[in-house]
Amino acid sequence: MTQQENARAVPAQGKRIKPWYVQLWFHVLVAMVVGIALGHLYPDLGAKMQPLGDAFIKAIRVLIAPIIFCTVVRYFSRSIDASSAGHRRAISSISIFAPGDARLSVRRVIPMTRRVSWSGTGSRVSNPAPSS
Repeated sequence: MTQQENARAVPAQGKRIKPWYVQLWFHVLVAMVVGIALGHLYPDLGAKMQPLGDAFIKAIRVLIAPIIFCTVVRYFSRSIDASSAGHRRAISSISIFAPGDARLSVRRVIPMTRRVSWSGTGSRVSNPAPSS
């Protein structure tokens, strides 16, 4: 048997899929359900837990930029051949810059719509007295 035939005979070991109850999305879902139940059943205890929730939100805001950066770097490093690197760079650039551009566009359009005068806006017409 040659080396090539020998390599085909050995089955490739794929990634082992984790059970659903060990994955992060399930833990987040359970935490949301527990938080909703806590706020509904024990509102006083839920109100006392607010600083914990605020600290969690602040931690997420601090960590989101490094997480995105590491994700993009990992995405680029996974591309072995140079032909797919440009495609990956274009896709990641669009996925990173497009939401920011859309947000800035919306922030410029909304004040413009407030300046538009609709018909009847600003006119001071009093209602006529009802006739009998």
